[in-house]
Amino acid sequence: QEIELSSNNKNFFKENGLIMKYSKNESKDHNHNSQSKEIVFASFNDLESDFVIKGDISKLYGSAFYNRSKLNSLRSAPKPLQIICSNCFSKCTNLKSVDFEGIKNLILDMASFSDCQSLESVKIGECDELTVGKRCFSNCASLNSFQLSRIGKLTLHEKAFYKCSSLSELVITSDSEIEIHDKCFSEMESLRFI
Repeated sequence: QEIELSSNNKNFFKENGLIMKYSKNESKDHNHNSQSKEIVFASFNDLESDFVIKGDISKLYGSAFYNRSKLNSLRSAPKPLQIICSNCFSKCTNLKSVDFEGIKNLILDMASFSDCQSLESVKIGECDELTVGKRCFSNCASLNSFQLSRIGKLTLHEKAFYKCSSLSELVITSDSEIEIHDKCFSEMESLRFI
């Protein structure tokens, strides 16, 4: 079922099956290509299996991609992505890989990738500051590779990897300033190396 927007709507617009809006403090001239955009909702039907977050996207709203079974891989173009809100990709049962490169400051909010049972690999590189929220990857039972490279400051919140039972090592290849909160790695039987 397709979502239609009223012709009187001045806040949201559709682009490639996505309901979007322009970031705050931006002009509403929809023809201006340099503005950053925010994804509010992704259509069930129009979503591609290998989704690329384009370089003009700064925010993904909470639950925008919740339970999208067509989604197999996710990657981002460098900049200006700043935040993936709570539950944004939760329960994307066929999502297998996530790859983010060249994002200055990135927040993966609470439970943003929780319950992605097929998620196997996450790579994040070239990020000045990365925050992984509470239960961000909780219950991602197939997650076996988590690689961080060239991260300036890293914050891992409470239960960020709760019940990631296949994750045996977390690889951080940089001189990161690291803050780890309580129970970040709880109930992870396979974890051997950080």
